[in-house]
Amino acid sequence: MNLTLERAIELNKDMVTQENLIIHSKNVMAAMEAMAKHFGEDEDHWKAIGYLHDYDYEKYPEEHLKHTEEPLREAGVSEEDIRAILSHGYGLCSDVEPLTNMEKSLFAVDELTGIIQACARMRPHGITDLEAKSVMKKFKDKRFAAGCDRDVIMQGCEMLGMELREVVEICIAGMKPYAAEIGLLGSESTEAYRREKTMERVAQFLKDAEVYYLATVDGDQPRVRPFGTAHIFEGKLYIQTGKVKDVSKQLHANPKAEVCAFKDGTWVRVAGELVEDDRLEARQSMLDAYPSLQGMYAADDGNTEVFYFQNATATFSSFTGAPEVIEF
Repeated sequence: MNLTLERAIELNKDMVTQENLIIHSKNVMAAMEAMAKHFGEDEDHWKAIGYLHDYDYEKYPEEHLKHTEEPLREAGVSEEDIRAILSHGYGLCSDVEPLTNMEKSLFAVDELTGIIQACARMRPHGITDLEAKSVMKKFKDKRFAAGCDRDVIMQGCEMLGMELREVVEICIAGMKPYAAEIGLLGSESTEAYRREKTMERVAQFLKDAEVYYLATVDGDQPRVRPFGTAHIFEGKLYIQTGKVKDVSKQLHANPKAEVCAFKDGTWVRVAGELVEDDRLEARQSMLDAYPSLQGMYAADDGNTEVFYFQNATATFSSFTGAPEVIEF
């Protein structure tokens, strides 16, 4: 039976505990998944091999792969998978030569992902906009990520019969979906990701509560009413109403607003400005998310209106814990 990622994570749990080594395991996991896709092989299986490949390195860095074979065999890992893991140290700390595409891929990407990671960490958007040409340039500079063995990488590419650039492109594509998990979003993208996750959390809370209350200002008088729409579109949190309603007139006169919802002993307050988005696609996206509204509204009816939060602060509170304040 092929090794699964779930089993690989379980086996590594007590053996690989240092954050940098866990990240490396995930880097290689992602690259191996992409290589498997390239060769039309079992992506989940190759991911698992990639994740487990440095099983004994943290505890036995000077005897790497000397404490891998027997423990994994006792744990029920197949001989084929043990061989694949041992082969990535060929010529360095193992005499098991990579023969299959899986073994050759592991041998090549192990060191290569280190260079890709180092390149991504230099960029404001991390790996999200990293291209192969940037990695190729840094690959030529042996002072950059000097601990990554270029000769081993090239040997692996030769074994695969592939050009280095092609393997780099495959690995970058494989690592990008895991950017947040492997810490390669970059400073600017990390902030955008944080805002996105905050809005998703707020939107989900409002949906789970089913009804929330929207407060607006009418001259010098506050106005509050129940609302039910909360939708994420293009990275913004939207609500919906009709232009004929007083709430619409109030928001156009004074965009400052606040919503509040309560569920299971926790409540959220979102304060900010609600800005109209007059695009047809924004209105349609809201109606697609709430089919029940389509009996009363249409995106092009001249009445349907959507607003998104701007300069918003969400405060999660409960009777037992300290408030959590998040800006988005």
